[in-house]
Parts: sequence; structure tokens; C-alpha cells
Amino acid sequence: MEFQEYFTDDVSSSWDRCFSIWSQAGRVEDLPHGVRMSRYQPSLGKRLGQKFADLFCDETDFLIQKLRDRDPVISLCAFDLIEEVFRVFQTREETPPAAFLELNDPIPAIARTSISIGVLRQTKWGRS
Repeated sequence: MEFQEYFTDDVSSSWDRCFSIWSQAGRVEDLPHGVRMSRYQPSLGKRLGQKFADLFCDETDFLIQKLRDRDPVISLCAFDLIEEVFRVFQTREETPPAAFLELNDPIPAIARTSISIGVLRQTKWGRS
């Protein structure tokens, strides 16, 4: 398995191992929403996030607890991972767990800014 030193069967210990990387950048995502690059190599943190989401996509309670953490970096990382979880389920052509679909927690401020930048760039350049 790729990145085996970061992952165990336990979501909490895998989070701790990956979070040591994510916390360096302050989040999992490495590009604002809607930004496209002709050459892009995802960061280690991004690739760990994709793998984490694939392995632990059913760990709704754990990720929601992290999303609601008072630490803004933990909350933002959880938000980024929940987005990755939705991509996992979309790829599998499955419906995400109801707990994710029913979330109405506020989007972390940095993620809101990233989403806004992406929407503005798409609108400004005529993309939809």
C-alpha cells in the first residue's frame, strides 16, 4: 500500500500520522477551488488526504467531530477530507452517508475564501 507508514486500520492513529503533514501547510488542499494548472503535482498532504478519504470514507462520526473541533487547522483539514470523501463516493457512484449529507455546520473561513476565489475566477473567465 502506498504511504503505508501513515496508515493503520485505526482512523484515529492514521489521522495523527497524516496530521503531522497536514498541519505544516495548515490544511489538506493545496489549490483553491476552481484553479486549474496545466502542470500540477499534488502535494504529499493532498495525496495523503485522498488516500485517507478512500480508506476511511465511512468514518462519519470521526470526521464530523474533527470538523467541529475548536482548532481551526483541525477543522479545516476535516472539511477538506469530507470534500474528498464526497469525491470518493462520486467515483464509486454511491451515495455518501446521510450524516455527511445532513451537515449544516459553517464552512471554515479559509475554505470559504478558497471557494469564493474559485467561483470568481470561473465567472471572470467565462467558465462554468
